[in-house]
Amino acid sequence: MTTAAAHVAPAPTPATAPAWTVWAAHALSLLALPVCVWRLPFAFGYAMGGAAPDPVWWNTPYVLGLSGLMTLWGPLLLALTFAYYRRRR
Repeated sequence: MTTAAAHVAPAPTPATAPAWTVWAAHALSLLALPVCVWRLPFAFGYAMGGAAPDPVWWNTPYVLGLSGLMTLWGPLLLALTFAYYRRRR
């Protein structure tokens, strides 16, 4: 009687990412830039036709930081999508 476990072959996985994940990652990375550009006037107190934001000290760092994170998040989605499916090969 042996106590060794039998080796089970792993299930086959796709070699590349599905087309919809690649398309979604590209779309989200391209949508991040216009959203960031739209926020920039608020950082400097321009209301763009609406109510002016309250002039507090953290408006500019908050908007610039949020825009920077969004800009970095877009390419990160592409990298994570490709890295995940490359690792599963």
